[in-house]
Amino acid sequence: FFLVSNVRNNLLLIRKYKEPYRELRAAASHKSAETYPAHQLFHTLIGYLFVFFVFFVLFIIICTPKIIGWIVSKFGKTILLAVITILCKQVTARIMQIIALDGLEVKHPRWYHVWADFNLWFLTLLSSALGVIIRFVTLFVLTAIYFARLDVKLF
Repeated sequence: FFLVSNVRNNLLLIRKYKEPYRELRAAASHKSAETYPAHQLFHTLIGYLFVFFVFFVLFIIICTPKIIGWIVSKFGKTILLAVITILCKQVTARIMQIIALDGLEVKHPRWYHVWADFNLWFLTLLSSALGVIIRFVTLFVLTAIYFARLDVKLF
């Protein structure tokens, strides 16, 4: 969540020029066509994160240490790659902030588009990845429920 909220704040509050606070608040609302895609992406991402959190709670309740060990042995490299990718994104965002930003203001109007595209690209990538993971887990769970073993009394 902290990884995403930083991107959201940058997307919604960075402006091309200095404005009064009232106009800045209005610019960060849904009424601004400039920030509408960012709002939609962020709401989609929050939905995915909520579903992912529910799956995580179910995972903790259901999984035994043996199952967790199997998941780590099978998907450990993928999990490590995802963590490294997030860390690289954070480093890249920090470098871009140093180059392009002065507080929440961009140093040059052309940098605004680069910064907004960078953040929108990252939000899109993250929400797409979470969407694929959630669909895969849902498919796995629904298939397991549909083809439940008849020799196990479920109810």
